[in-house]
Amino acid sequence: MVMRNAILSFAGWAAAVQVVDGVPRLSQIGHVLSIAGQLTVLTIAVYRLGRWHQAMEHTRADVLAAVKRIEAAVNERLDRTERRIDGLDHMATIAVEARAKEARRHSKVDRRLLRLEQVVLS
Repeated sequence: MVMRNAILSFAGWAAAVQVVDGVPRLSQIGHVLSIAGQLTVLTIAVYRLGRWHQAMEHTRADVLAAVKRIEAAVNERLDRTERRIDGLDHMATIAVEARAKEARRHSKVDRRLLRLEQVVLS
């Protein structure tokens, strides 16, 4: 495929150089073929550069899409983790409040027992 394209390109450039130079004499045929060969190499180089550029653009697009998917997954996991932390914080707050309420109740019971002991001993 590449060889066929190179031969077609060479033939096209050779014809174009002949049109520009007119009908070449036998001494000029080497010059015409040399110019056509150089132009063919340039054409192939530009074609390959275009293909390389296209491949890089596809790679760039694929990498950006992968980064966006990873970012979305990370954000989802961070949101889920944040919700869990909020739940744990809420449970810890409830536990602290329950412990404080229990301590107040225990303190009331201790005071009542102390008063009852004082009443009984007096």
